[in-house]
Amino acid sequence: IFNNLYGTLRSEVERLLDDGRTTVLFDVDVRGALAIRRAFASDAYLVFVAPPSFDELVRRLKSRQTESVEAIERRVARAAMELEMQPQFDAVVVNDVVDRATAEIEALVRKQ
Repeated sequence: IFNNLYGTLRSEVERLLDDGRTTVLFDVDVRGALAIRRAFASDAYLVFVAPPSFDELVRRLKSRQTESVEAIERRVARAAMELEMQPQFDAVVVNDVVDRATAEIEALVRKQ
């Protein structure tokens, strides 16, 4: 993400599943999620966590006051691209109220 590389060893995920884990959660960007889908096919259930609106996303980024204007512009451009990829996910959860969004994600995971 933004010139930083992150990764999880496939062998580590397989070890967790072999040990009886039925759920392994990842907090990744869209590219990471789609890589998980390619690696684990039908075993992957992808949840897209979306902002209530694009304007709200921009407002949240600016209100943090932790990044430069240029960094915010990069994030906004990337977010626009990522929002278009929602149809490639199994579910979309709108993060308008954190507790409600968390409960919705937990319910989706329990159903799988």
